Amino acid sequence: MESKKTLSSQIEDVLYQKIIIEQIYALGEKLPNENILSGELGVSRTTLREAVRSLVSQGVLNIRRGKGTFITENVDIFDNDYNFKSMERLKASLSDLFEMRLIFEPEAVYYACKRATDEEIKLIIELGLYAEEVIRRGEEIIKADQEFHQAIGRATHNEYMIKFLPIIKEAVEVTVSTSPQKESLSRITLQDHALIMDFLKERDAEGAKCAMTMHMRHVMREIGISHKKG
Repeated sequence: MESKKTLSSQIEDVLYQKIIIEQIYALGEKLPNENILSGELGVSRTTLREAVRSLVSQGVLNIRRGKGTFITENVDIFDNDYNFKSMERLKASLSDLFEMRLIFEPEAVYYACKRATDEEIKLIIELGLYAEEVIRRGEEIIKADQEFHQAIGRATHNEYMIKFLPIIKEAVEVTVSTSPQKESLSRITLQDHALIMDFLKERDAEGAKCAMTMHMRHVMREIGISHKKG
């Protein structure tokens, strides 16, 4: 019985990945019928039904009697509760986000140091200082933090890096809004941003890259996720 439950949970995660992350199906689209989908996934129809029922309870899918199973039309990866229905799913989502940030943001600040105009460096510092003020006033940090990291991305002068900025914006929002330890996260942001800004002022690209890497790892440790191995 336990292995059956485990398999159902695995299939639930596979479907979730296809719907939310890979976006194989459009919003409101009907899933393939039970026979086809169970065959594609290599499981019994009973196992598939269990996985579907769980996703229905989370608001990812909805069943229309006589018509089939459909993707919920307002599914959203960040804004709906189903994405964070359990701490394990939350940590898995954040782990992927921070793996992306570990790849992207240290390199972004490296190239910002190399390529930014004096005006862009000045703007990044101003945004960093403003974020510090927001934290010290005890106000919501999300928007100020987003603007600081996005300004660094724009200063790379790389059009493809700039296309990643909406992802960085969402990553910051999810991190801050879901953190159970907002005060300690704010303290980490204060100390790490200050170090990043010091290296930016000196245009020390290697130093800024290391500081940003440490910042990512500090935040990951604070919110209880670890870097994937392998």
